[in-house]
Amino acid sequence: MSSQLESIYSDFKQYFESYEIFQSKSVNQAENEWSEQWSSFVKQLAGDSQLPSSKSLRILLVAAGYGLAEMKILEMILNEYPTCSLVVDVIEPAEDQLKIFQDKAPELMAKYPNRLEFQWFVETFQGYMKIREDSKCEDKFHFLVCLHGLYYFDNWAEALDQFYHLLVNGGKMATAINSGNSACGRLFKNYREWEGVTASLLTSDDIIGHLTSKAYGHQCFPRTGAVDVSAIFDDKSREGNLILDFLVQRKDFRQNAASSLFNKVMDFVKQNSKEEGGKVLMEDDEVDILVTKR
Repeated sequence: MSSQLESIYSDFKQYFESYEIFQSKSVNQAENEWSEQWSSFVKQLAGDSQLPSSKSLRILLVAAGYGLAEMKILEMILNEYPTCSLVVDVIEPAEDQLKIFQDKAPELMAKYPNRLEFQWFVETFQGYMKIREDSKCEDKFHFLVCLHGLYYFDNWAEALDQFYHLLVNGGKMATAINSGNSACGRLFKNYREWEGVTASLLTSDDIIGHLTSKAYGHQCFPRTGAVDVSAIFDDKSREGNLILDFLVQRKDFRQNAASSLFNKVMDFVKQNSKEEGGKVLMEDDEVDILVTKR
């Protein structure tokens, strides 16, 4: 048995199945809180980036997936700045996910005619940067959004620095990440020590630490949440096994983990969850982080 387990990202199809099941088990997510938070981010765009009232706003969406949250954010911007058009670069390496986003985009474009232009890239962020380099593109962005995408990066700290470099002065980048204080975030931190790897196991502590070390001005906005992990205690449940995979970001964890590692994870979940309304709930708080380039 390999001492290092396979990353959940090695199989896009299984990863997205795991992700969608995990999302379906999320509870107590305050949709109003999310909307209010992101609306406040959008309102800040004008003052700091000196957004012209009648020109275009350049936006970069990184690891956009099928674009559910990203479409909501774009619509917030369109409503907040009614005389502004948006030029949007969308990066997503999973072609089937990007296709879902592309299929949704015409509806938003029809709702806001002549105000939206998309460029689509079936690429990793590194692949996108190579395209920019080859074409000698020096365009900068007013707003960069990467929602739960930094887990994918081989070198997330370098990616954050590249994000920052891509912004205009006063531009903003926003990311969402697991809270290092929540049970799911603490599991990530413990698992890194147990398996001796760090890949894909980021929390807000890591991101905030890097931003602070670089003196990048940032604000943090925590949001509470929880996930129903009841199914992971049924070893025959495919749903439960996929939730477990997502909790530790490893593919087929139950089947491939050494018993000692598996027991540590299960013991942690038992000790850091609670029964409520017939469900076993585990804290899954998130932190939205807004960075302003100075």
